[in-house]
Amino acid sequence: MDRVEDGGSRVPVGRSPDGSVDPAVDGAGPEDPGPQGAGPGVTGPGDGTTEWLWLGDPPTTRADRVRSTREERRRRRTRRVCTGLAAALLVAVSAVTVTRVVAAATSASSGHVPAAAPPGSPPPPAVPTSSAYFGAFVAPHEGETQAQSDVRLELAQLGNFSGALGRPLGLVHVYQPWSNPVKVATLAALASTGATPVIDWTCTSDVSIANGSQDALITSYATALKSYGRPLFLRWFWEMNLVALPRASGCLGAQGSVGYIQAWQHIWTIFHSVGATNVAFVWCPSINAPATAAADYPGDAFVD
Repeated sequence: MDRVEDGGSRVPVGRSPDGSVDPAVDGAGPEDPGPQGAGPGVTGPGDGTTEWLWLGDPPTTRADRVRSTREERRRRRTRRVCTGLAAALLVAVSAVTVTRVVAAATSASSGHVPAAAPPGSPPPPAVPTSSAYFGAFVAPHEGETQAQSDVRLELAQLGNFSGALGRPLGLVHVYQPWSNPVKVATLAALASTGATPVIDWTCTSDVSIANGSQDALITSYATALKSYGRPLFLRWFWEMNLVALPRASGCLGAQGSVGYIQAWQHIWTIFHSVGATNVAFVWCPSINAPATAAADYPGDAFVD
């Protein structure tokens, strides 16, 4: 039977501190029916008790036990979401790794060789040879991008999340607005946990990028990320092939895929012109519209 130790007593799942089955714990109550889709309660390993765990000091009254149980249910739901995201990201990053290898092979066979990096440029993230990066977006939030306070919350929760996994994360996502992306100091704090940051940089008008109107912002950020000096991933305008999403209307111009590719290549060119070679560009279409994804591919030389 599962147990937990969190600075308090180690208590069997679904039982009160005295060892007896507690009706407030053994099955979800009417006000808290358990996780969505789980029916009247998520049962334990064959004994009819639920999997909710006491954390910290044992509750002393039935009201305390009910409150503690409900709080733990909310924690477990959050852990399920984060673990699911971690598993999804493992698949996604594995696909990225395959894309990198296939792209390299395609470039070699076609005779196209990307321009060499300037001397002294920082190295990009390593390509796993027999494994994959494992990462997650910790502390999910409601909006598409994170405020700086959201990033600090994510950073504060990384230790507990990695502890629950039993290993440090290889990647950590930060979803960032176009005009004010995450600062280098925050990236360094994330990297201090052993993870490589993945900057999910939201889009802006592809026309304004391609025509040079955004060059000052792009150059400034590329220079800052070069000064960061450590490997990281940049995932600009992910799921660009989901054109029905509200954000796509503010990003994709009349040229559609052509405009998107021009904007992507323009950003990539600026990053490489300043020597920000520690930044690996991750192309990430949505699996929900695979038929249209190929038209958005920027080309082997522009995708890491």
